[in-house]
Amino acid sequence: MAKNNKGINQLVEKLAILSDTVDKFYPNGKKMVVFELNETEFKDAKIQFGMMDNTVKRFNVDMSGVEIIFIEDGLLNTEEGKT
Repeated sequence: MAKNNKGINQLVEKLAILSDTVDKFYPNGKKMVVFELNETEFKDAKIQFGMMDNTVKRFNVDMSGVEIIFIEDGLLNTEEGKT
């Protein structure tokens, strides 16, 4: 469990740095970062954030007002991904 906590803490720390940097570009605008990940990376990201539902193909995390979106590879090319 300690290894998992360390991994999520490192991921959250890196996403916080990314969010702060993105926010500096346009402080008053709406900001989003999208990660389109292959099946393995997407599964790892879901595990890091405690998402155990295998049917989930997309999830969002808000980091200091910056929406971080994780999607499974290929989802953008489907009707499901366009909603």
